[in-house]
Amino acid sequence: VDLALTAGHAALMLNLSPRVTWADLAQPPLEQIDTDLINQVLLSHVSGTRVLAAPRRAEQGELLTAEKITGVLTVLRQNYQYVVIDLPHDFHESTLAGLDQADEILVMLAPELASVMNASTTLELFETLEYPKDKVRLALNYTTERHDLVRNGIEDALRRPMNVIIPFASEMVTKAINQGKPPVLDNPTSELGALFEDLAFFASQAEHRNKRPENPSPAWTRV
Repeated sequence: VDLALTAGHAALMLNLSPRVTWADLAQPPLEQIDTDLINQVLLSHVSGTRVLAAPRRAEQGELLTAEKITGVLTVLRQNYQYVVIDLPHDFHESTLAGLDQADEILVMLAPELASVMNASTTLELFETLEYPKDKVRLALNYTTERHDLVRNGIEDALRRPMNVIIPFASEMVTKAINQGKPPVLDNPTSELGALFEDLAFFASQAEHRNKRPENPSPAWTRV
């Protein structure tokens, strides 16, 4: 679910044409938005993932209310075992609607002073919103080869450990974005692909982690 409503690129990242988007859910009254209607605006990816794309034009996102977004997310949660939301870097009502529905929040930050300061402000806001601490996890994304701020220093500043470390992989990430092929699918045995396989596994429900599938996929076997 792409909730970066003014500049979301979830469909682009999966090489999908956003022929239907959130904008198609802006006009119908909330009481008319059901499973059948939402399924009509979900894009289908070859992996089996369904995508609710951001509107093609920024002004279309302004038509979506927090109430409408909450209603759509509620229907999705009732019909899918896993719903992943891509959120913008703000705390508008639409963003808070997504955060309030989340079972787990992954905060991305880079080893840069401004990013760490923003992460600190975000964690303070989450405390104000009374989100449980175990609901929030931190992911340190190494966006450059040079690390001016060390991991231990960042963890001390935030008084929180990093739960996920994403290694620097500029060439692979650029290729993935330009071709719309996520590393976890295009090159799953690479360091970055393996990381995302592991992340998906450990973010899954315990009943799914602990039960061996009848026909295990290569990804499940690797994990």
